[in-house]
Amino acid sequence: MSILFLVETALILIPAFVLRIKTARETPRTMLKMATLACLGGMFYRFIPTTIAFIPHIALDIFPALPEVLMAIGYISLGIVGFLLAVKYFAVLPGDIKDWNHMFRARPGAGQRPSPVKTLNQPARRRTSMAASLSTR
Repeated sequence: MSILFLVETALILIPAFVLRIKTARETPRTMLKMATLACLGGMFYRFIPTTIAFIPHIALDIFPALPEVLMAIGYISLGIVGFLLAVKYFAVLPGDIKDWNHMFRARPGAGQRPSPVKTLNQPARRRTSMAASLSTR
């Protein structure tokens, strides 16, 4: 249990110390990595005491019911949709969207697809990447 405590504490403290450096705060990739580590640390902080460290005195087989699992999935989905709407309609990301395009590609050129074959009756659709859909303009 002490190792788990040290891991969760490190996952919260490392981003706190790294983000005190001005160049780290100005680099989008570093900010993303540190925010991810801090979120993992917070998740461990809530997860470990309620699942791993909890040992009831009597033998219990506790597993969430289907409605509880569906509610959890629904709240997570609601949070994701709320974040996407906030980023799309408010100026959350500093700078222009073209500066953030590289953050949404897994590898260079991943967002580029070959153009679809045109048919006679269908006009060609304009493909937009996820980053372009986040534009606030």
